[in-house]
Amino acid sequence: MLRRKGWLVNHKRVYRLYRQDGLSLRLKKPRRNISAGDRVRQPAAAAPNEMWSMDFVSSALFDGRRLRALTAVDTYPREALAIDVDQGIKGEQVFKAMARIAGTRGSPKGIRVDNGPEFISKALDRWAYENGVTLDFSRPGKPTGNAFVESFNGRLRDECLNAHWFLSLADARAKIEAWRSLYNESWPHTSLGWLTPNEYAAAATLRAAERSLDSHLQAGGKSGGPSNTNSLCLPLNEKRGSRQYGRPYDPEDLAELAAKRRVAVIARLRVAAKIAAAKWKSLAAGTG
Repeated sequence: MLRRKGWLVNHKRVYRLYRQDGLSLRLKKPRRNISAGDRVRQPAAAAPNEMWSMDFVSSALFDGRRLRALTAVDTYPREALAIDVDQGIKGEQVFKAMARIAGTRGSPKGIRVDNGPEFISKALDRWAYENGVTLDFSRPGKPTGNAFVESFNGRLRDECLNAHWFLSLADARAKIEAWRSLYNESWPHTSLGWLTPNEYAAAATLRAAERSLDSHLQAGGKSGGPSNTNSLCLPLNEKRGSRQYGRPYDPEDLAELAAKRRVAVIARLRVAAKIAAAKWKSLAAGTG
């Protein structure tokens, strides 16, 4: 993070000072046993907005009144989609939160949840059915089945809930939302190649668009599209040497034309990805 901000420092010195000042958080290591080797690994998400995870985390105000927060995470870019804070959250509120998030970025293919009463409610089940979303319930008493959001909740508790003094419900919402924005936009992750969740999601969207473009060009060549020398002719009033309108391109001309079109399309996709990332950021700031 220091290097991202322009500080030229040695990482070993920073780590030594970090440990000496007691800034490191002690992470609990789960105990492993023989049965852990028999667990079936869940398929990992391959693209943004493919699999979400939801769970609850609890805290309290300064006077002891309880708070409850619904956390939603996109498991591919580790992006915190929303943290809804209230003194009590029911199944109807979970349904409304999912509908709000899906309205800005589309519905996912699946959502991993536990077997809590809020997640098995009829309202959420109906919304999932109408939008083609699969609710993937973890095994009872096995929080590792929803590991991404459990890890996120631990980080939220250590870095935000245990570090702040909440004076009111509005104060808690403001501080937690500020932490969520900082988490998505400013904190790089080692598992994401030292990119922030927003940067990783934008890069994944660009890679998907480039793969779609490549497959489109390849499909065009097989089906007699742009790569077929018998289907592309010179535009009207265009001359090249002795070739007139209606005569086919040479293979060299076609290769040059395809390369130029590919570069132009990729440039437009990069601009579109940046605009989409800025739009998601503004929407998150407005609806959070």
